[in-house]
Amino acid sequence: MLLDAEKFYAELDGYFAGHDNKATERFLLETLEAMENSMLITCECACRAGGDCGPDSGSGPSEEELRWAAERSRGMIMVLNELACFYRGLGRWEESLRAFGRALAELELCGLEGSDGYALALVNMAGTLRLLGRYEEALEDFEKARAILEKTVITTHIITQASGTTRA
Repeated sequence: MLLDAEKFYAELDGYFAGHDNKATERFLLETLEAMENSMLITCECACRAGGDCGPDSGSGPSEEELRWAAERSRGMIMVLNELACFYRGLGRWEESLRAFGRALAELELCGLEGSDGYALALVNMAGTLRLLGRYEEALEDFEKARAILEKTVITTHIITQASGTTRA
């Protein structure tokens, strides 16, 4: 299952507007489960569940399968981040930390440790840690995120200057 971000956020907004936490949680968990069940990734191959792909198939993942896996990961990261923030809002701290941990692991799997998305997940997780009174851990994550964002902002500035484009 590939996630249509616009549709996902529209549905999620509807659940939030309805103030039904059980329905919101069910939507997030069902979306996550559908994505988890939609693809099997092994060291040998990335393929849709049930496809002709495995260690003995003699072939690695195709370019299409790799793109599909990347899109799936993008969706998983979105859903996990939303789920973690949802749990944080309910004071379900440990579930929030687990979901943020999974989002960070998915980002790392994709090689995105230095990305804005990784920094966002760190900031969000640091917020949960801060609410738990785990200030040292929170500060550590905030500092990691700041270092990432300083690099990405500087890089964006350099690229913008080099290309001659300006921001309004």
